Amino acid sequence: MLLLGDLDKPENIDGGPHRFVNWLEGGRKWFALCAVLTAVIGVGIDFFAEVLVLNVASDDPSTSPLTAMGIFWLAVSVAYSDRRDGRVSVSVIASVLAVAVSVIPHGVAFFDLPKIETGSLQGNVGLDTALIIVLLATSVLMRFRSMVLGLGSGLVATAFVMNALIGQTYGIPYFDGHMAPMTLLALIFTIWAVASLYLHRPLVRVMFLSGGIGTRTRIMMGVGFAAPWTCGLLLYHWYGVPARDFPVEATLIFAIIWTMLAVTLASGFIHEKADRKRRRAERRLAQQAFHDSLTGLLNRAGLTKTLSAQWERFQLSGTAAAILLIDLDHFKSVNDTYGHDIGDAVLRSVRQALVPYLREEDVIG
Repeated sequence: MLLLGDLDKPENIDGGPHRFVNWLEGGRKWFALCAVLTAVIGVGIDFFAEVLVLNVASDDPSTSPLTAMGIFWLAVSVAYSDRRDGRVSVSVIASVLAVAVSVIPHGVAFFDLPKIETGSLQGNVGLDTALIIVLLATSVLMRFRSMVLGLGSGLVATAFVMNALIGQTYGIPYFDGHMAPMTLLALIFTIWAVASLYLHRPLVRVMFLSGGIGTRTRIMMGVGFAAPWTCGLLLYHWYGVPARDFPVEATLIFAIIWTMLAVTLASGFIHEKADRKRRRAERRLAQQAFHDSLTGLLNRAGLTKTLSAQWERFQLSGTAAAILLIDLDHFKSVNDTYGHDIGDAVLRSVRQALVPYLREEDVIG
C-alpha cells in the first residue's frame, strides 16, 4: 500500500466553467445597489430639470419618488434574500413594502381617493412599472416556496422590461405611456440581481456557463434579440410605420424575439443536460479505470498517473512530496487461513482506518 502527500499547501484554483456564475452570484448586492442609485439619480434629474431649471411641468416620462422607493425596497429584498444569512424576514418585509408602494397609487386612482402628492416632482408609478415590481417581488418571495412560480414571475417581469425597452427605442407607448429611461435602467439592474437568486436552476445557469455551451447560448440569444430589434428600429425610424391604436409591428417583433430567446434557451438547456450526463459517465469510467473495485483506492494505473503528474510538478515548480509505503504483516496467512473474503474485508478495514487521517491533497493506493 502506498500513501502520497504534498508537503506544500496546494493551490486554490477558482473559476472553470462556473466563472461567470460565481461572478453574478457575488455581484448580487452590487446590482441591487446600482438599481437604487439609478432610481435616485432619476429622481434627482427630475428635481433638477423641473424645479431648479425649467420650473415647469414636462410631458417627458420621469422617475417619481414612489417608483424610486419601490425599487429601493425591492433591492433590499434581493440583497437580504439568502436564507443562510438568517434574514429572510427582512426580505419578506421589504418585498411587501415594494409591492405596497407600487400598487397603492393605482388603488388610489381606481377608488377615486385623494391623490398622493410628491411636491414639485413629476412622474408617477406607471402600470407597467408597478407590474414589474410586483412580479419581481413575487419572484424573490417564491424562491424557497415555489420555484416554478418564482422563476415564471421573473421571466414575465423580464418580458415587460423588454417590452418597455422596445417602446423606448421605437418611440411607441405601451400600457399607460412611456417608462422613464432611468426607471427602465434601474429595473434592468434589479432583474440581474433577481436572476442571481436562481443560478442553481439549470435553465438560468446555462446562460452563464463559461464553457462552449454557455458561450454559444449567450451568442445565439444576443443575435436572437439584436437581429429582430434592429429590423424594427429601421422599420420605425427609417421606413416609417403608419400610426395605429395598437402597435402591431412592434408586438410581432417582440413575439419573434421571445420565441428565438425561448428556443435558444431550451436548446442550451437540453445540450447542457446531455453534456452533464456525458461528464458523469466519463467520471465513472475514470473511476473504474484508475481505482480498485474492491477498496475504492487507486490501482496500479492510478498510482502511476499520480506519480507521473507529481514528478512533472516537481520538475516545473520544485514542489516536494512524500511517499509512504505501508506493508500488512502476515496478510498472506489471513488469506490462507480464513479465505479471500476475510482478506478482502481486512483490506477494506485498513482503508477505513487510514482515510480519516488523510488530508484533501493526499492520495492512497
